[in-house]
Amino acid sequence: MKAGRPKSSEIMREELGILLSYPVVTRWNSTYDSVQKIISREEKLSVICTKLELPAFTEEDMLYLKDYASAMKPFADALDFLQGEKGVFYGTLIPTLVTIKTKIDRIINNGKENYLKQQLIFLQSRLFDRFEKYFTLSSEINDAIVAAVLHPEVKLQWFAPIRDLTRKSVDEVKKLVIDYVADNHVVDCDAAEDLILSRIGSFYDFGDEQNSFGSKK
Repeated sequence: MKAGRPKSSEIMREELGILLSYPVVTRWNSTYDSVQKIISREEKLSVICTKLELPAFTEEDMLYLKDYASAMKPFADALDFLQGEKGVFYGTLIPTLVTIKTKIDRIINNGKENYLKQQLIFLQSRLFDRFEKYFTLSSEINDAIVAAVLHPEVKLQWFAPIRDLTRKSVDEVKKLVIDYVADNHVVDCDAAEDLILSRIGSFYDFGDEQNSFGSKK
């Protein structure tokens, strides 16, 4: 809470060039943002701790904070993206969930030691439990599937990373969208297949298989 005190905050600004922040319950990413600021000024932390009469950060402390930042980054980035004022539509929901999954999988399987790996595995399981219908492409959320495929930034790029989770094949997803286009006269039905050919936006990450559109489930 030193950052909230005038004298302490003045010392931080003088030494770090920024004011370290602290978590706020009304801001989802505030803990992550606070940790990122600490990490960004790692080389000056010992001076700050001395001046503020606080215990110095140990090497283990910093490793833990860096692992925390790495583990939380997929969630923090997704929340920032979904709270954006532009370019966020219903069609971004499934691709964003798949992007979180892809990034978490990469952290868990990178072979590096991580203090929070087990917690990250748990968070991943909770994410799946909460959004199971979206990861399995249940018929209950067909509108979200259509919206995602018709989103011009991603279209079908998000399908490959969840192929083994879903209840639908890629051909069934294509048919679902084409039938929707035909039933709702969105465009000439002859052009519906072209809507499904994809490109990828800068935020999204669907892994190495993002250009694979095999029909296996």
